[in-house]
Amino acid sequence: MVEQFYVAGGEFTQTDWRELRQKAEVFGPYDDYSAAMIVWRGETARRVDDAHHRLFVVREADWPNFLKSIPHEDSRRQLEEARQQQIKRSRGNA
Repeated sequence: MVEQFYVAGGEFTQTDWRELRQKAEVFGPYDDYSAAMIVWRGETARRVDDAHHRLFVVREADWPNFLKSIPHEDSRRQLEEARQQQIKRSRGNA
């Protein structure tokens, strides 16, 4: 089975990365880490001046732990919903 990666995050209310200010951003899934890093670099470069914006590269197997690291329940829900939408899009079901 191919390991997949996501680029996930968004604009947070504070620089402690606990609560999203706006909707979650999720890109992917990507079949390798280097493809995810290319997207991560491009997206973070576009927002280099926004100290509250942060994106993470997350291996699919680590997704549950990534969500647990975000304390705000609504933010976790937004991230998971955005990931499910990306999965549907990648399968052509959007």
